Amino acid sequence: MLYFSVKDKVYLFYCFYILFIALAQLSISGHSFFLLGENAFLYEISIIGFTTLSSIFVIPFIQLFLKTDEYVPKYEKYLYLIPISYVVALVLRVLGVIEISYSIMDLNGLILAICFFTIGIIAAKGGYRSAYFFLLAWSFLLIGLVVYILHNLMIINLGSFANAPLLAGTAIEALLLSFALADKINILKKEKEKEQIDKLEAVKENERLIKEQNIYLEKMVKSRTEELELTLKNLQNTQTQLVNQEKMASLGQLTAGIAHEINNPINFVSSNISPLKRDMKDILELMDVYREKGKLEFSEESKEEIEELEEDIEFEYLLEEVDQLLTGMEDGAKRTVEIVRGLKLFSRVDEQDVKEVDLREGLDSTLILLNSTISGRIKVNKNYEEIPMVECLAGKINQVFMNIISNAIHALLDHPIEGREPELTINTSFKNGFVMIEIKDNGIGMPESVKEKIFDPFFTTKAVGKGTGLGLSIVYTIILENHKGTLEVESEENVGTVFYIGLPVNQKG
Repeated sequence: MLYFSVKDKVYLFYCFYILFIALAQLSISGHSFFLLGENAFLYEISIIGFTTLSSIFVIPFIQLFLKTDEYVPKYEKYLYLIPISYVVALVLRVLGVIEISYSIMDLNGLILAICFFTIGIIAAKGGYRSAYFFLLAWSFLLIGLVVYILHNLMIINLGSFANAPLLAGTAIEALLLSFALADKINILKKEKEKEQIDKLEAVKENERLIKEQNIYLEKMVKSRTEELELTLKNLQNTQTQLVNQEKMASLGQLTAGIAHEINNPINFVSSNISPLKRDMKDILELMDVYREKGKLEFSEESKEEIEELEEDIEFEYLLEEVDQLLTGMEDGAKRTVEIVRGLKLFSRVDEQDVKEVDLREGLDSTLILLNSTISGRIKVNKNYEEIPMVECLAGKINQVFMNIISNAIHALLDHPIEGREPELTINTSFKNGFVMIEIKDNGIGMPESVKEKIFDPFFTTKAVGKGTGLGLSIVYTIILENHKGTLEVESEENVGTVFYIGLPVNQKG
């Protein structure tokens, strides 16, 4: 039952060893005669035969029980000489050599007991617990065997109790070995528990290592993700800067070219209007003289012809129309000169370095360029306080004004609010070393979800093809990164949006 429970061969070998020892004791006491079918020959050789069989099983039992491969590895192979010696004794008994066969059997028993006793002592010294039970059990067997051999050698005479010491020693030895095997179960149980504890600790250690590995991997993934996000941000910033530079270069060249091409002819026109007005005034004065003199000196017939001609050409109206045309030409020329000046101020192609600039001029030039969109449709309020000159890249700052004001105009015109006049308010002030520009509209405003993303590259609320989503991203880069300024936005739906721009007066300070 123990063997089939724990699958340990030591119990199987022990069972067969005890079985044949018991049969040998039955043969000594004479009881096996009946078990062997009252066969006299089998009974005569049964004592040596059963003892030989028990020796065959006791050797592997001792090897497993006392772990001879661990404690006496060099000598365990010689243990098999004992069963061979028993077989020799059995053969001699079958051949009828009785005395010699029994002497060999007694000698084998003594040698076996001494060998096993010695191995037990060595194992006990090695700290093997089962060896103590084995030594105690084998001591009783050895004592009984010695007494039995001494009786056979006629050194002592036990009479009718000659077999009693051997029987008692064998019984006590079997009993104590049973205890030893039971203790071995406890040892196996403890070893099993220890093995389970070790496995549990190993599992816990593996879990700990897995957790540490997961934490490490999470840190690595987070680190890689941050690196990728930083790389992506740098790429987006680089792309924005490239687009910004390209737009600035293209816009600067375009506006500079337009300003240059328009400047010469418009200067010619505007410079010639005043002389033309003086000439026309002189001509009209001459005409007045002719008319006055003609009334005195012309004949009635000539006067009638002149009056008819004046009526045909509507001379009085013609004089008024010439005056209106000259005034319109003068106003148009002045307006064109303002536009050209605005273009030149906006482009600033000749100012690539940081220079002191009056930001109000940049705001005015932007409004001039956007006048065709604003005029008559949006009320513009300009509240300019006195501000110092600001060190900046004028062209880039003008681009900031252009992008923000253009967005405000689109918000006001594309989404008009019924009953509300569109208004654009621009305020300037100076506070704590910063020039503050406030650009405010009273349009539809922005929801919080849109407000959080307006400075992201390529984010736009306009229809496909109507915007790139780079305008405010460029504004953010120019103000915060290029000029170390501040940029804030406040917006409320159906109330309006306000952009607050702060620029330090001194960039190098």
